[in-house]
Amino acid sequence: MIPGPTVIVRMKRERDWCLQERLQNLIMNDIVQEAFLRDLNPFRSKMPCFFH
Repeated sequence: MIPGPTVIVRMKRERDWCLQERLQNLIMNDIVQEAFLRDLNPFRSKMPCFFH
């Protein structure tokens, strides 16, 4: 059975959403790691606020 166009669109949308979600998680991990390292090393230059 060949999936209809709506199924394909939904699959594509879900995949895009998953990718976006993963990307956001990666960015959040980077921010958390950065904050953690900054806390460990107070002599490092203070970074500007991440959330503009």
